Amino acid sequence: YILRWYSKNLRPLYIFEFEMLVDFAAFLPLLLELAGIAAESAGLEFLRLLRILRIQRFLRSRATFAQLVGASSAAGVRPFDLQIGRTLNLISTLVFISSGLVYNAEHTVNPQFTDFFVTLYFGLVTL
Repeated sequence: YILRWYSKNLRPLYIFEFEMLVDFAAFLPLLLELAGIAAESAGLEFLRLLRILRIQRFLRSRATFAQLVGASSAAGVRPFDLQIGRTLNLISTLVFISSGLVYNAEHTVNPQFTDFFVTLYFGLVTL
C-alpha cells in the first residue's frame, strides 16, 4: 500500500482513489495488529476479505488483463476472454465475501462453521 503510494510521488489525491481505499481497508487489520490492537476485538477482521477486490484492477482493460494471463500483447486477448474473466471474478468475489460474512456471523454461535473453508464449502454447495 505504502510503496504504491510512494511510486505515485506521494500525491495526496491518489490516496482517495477507489483502489487505494480498498487496499487501505484491507491493510487496516494488519496495522491494528502491529499496533497491538487485535482486529477481532475491534470487529474489523471482515476487512481482510476486501483483498480479493484487488484483482479487479487487472480486469479493467485488455492490456492489464493481458499482463495477468501472460499474453504477449493486448491484441492477443479477445474481448470475450476479458468478459469471461470479469464474470468469473465477479462470481468468485461474491462467493468469497458472502462466505466470509457468514463465517463472521456464525462461527461463534454455530459449531459447524469451524473455519473459513468449511463456510466456503457450505456457500458453494448451497449455491
